[in-house]
Amino acid sequence: MSGGAHVDSFEVVRDFRAAVATFADEARDALAIYDLELRRTLDWLLTYQPQAWQQEVRNAEEAIRVAKIELGRCRSQRLPGGGEPSCMEEKKILERARRRHQFAEEKLIVTRKWGQTFNRDATQYTSQASQLGDLFDSELPRALSLLDRVLLTLEAYVGLDSGMSRSAPSQSPGPGNAAASSQPAPAPASAVEPGTIAAGGPEAGAAESAATRLSPDAVAGDSSPPAAASEEPSRPHGAQS
Repeated sequence: MSGGAHVDSFEVVRDFRAAVATFADEARDALAIYDLELRRTLDWLLTYQPQAWQQEVRNAEEAIRVAKIELGRCRSQRLPGGGEPSCMEEKKILERARRRHQFAEEKLIVTRKWGQTFNRDATQYTSQASQLGDLFDSELPRALSLLDRVLLTLEAYVGLDSGMSRSAPSQSPGPGNAAASSQPAPAPASAVEPGTIAAGGPEAGAAESAATRLSPDAVAGDSSPPAAASEEPSRPHGAQS
């Protein structure tokens, strides 16, 4: 895929990196808590509850045995008239013991059934949670390391770009340089006006003759010499005024 990355702020990348690290820590803690709760539930459903209902079945069986003994003792007695007693209270006690025994056996069967189902589902969950934990332990550190390298690369790139931006104005002409470059170059010696040559000497005479020939009046046909030359004749070189 061509094209550069569009990154508006490093803080967004840093915040994302911190969020990934926080998620990894919280996910590991959650997996540890769920694993502890799962083991506790398995122990309760596969060990404590079956044992409790088995004990309840034994207690109900003992209650039935005692109720039968009491019922038999009641039936063995004879009323004053020679008839048998009704033993209604003993029969009720026996009936309650039998219902209690039946209820305990049903609960034991249901507990064992749900224990097997929950154990099967827990095994499946443990397998998936273990894979997720391995992912947290292996892939998330790689992701965090990748984000660290991305941040370092971006910071290095921005530092290089800002360094190039600082060096660019020193190479470009500033206002002072532009003003200096706009100054005209000094005129050559041949273009100097006649009045700028020191008076006297052959050089002054040659310059005045050249200025006379190149003056506009000379071009127009006026052969009269310049006023400066006619008013003040040239003096010999070194003469005092």
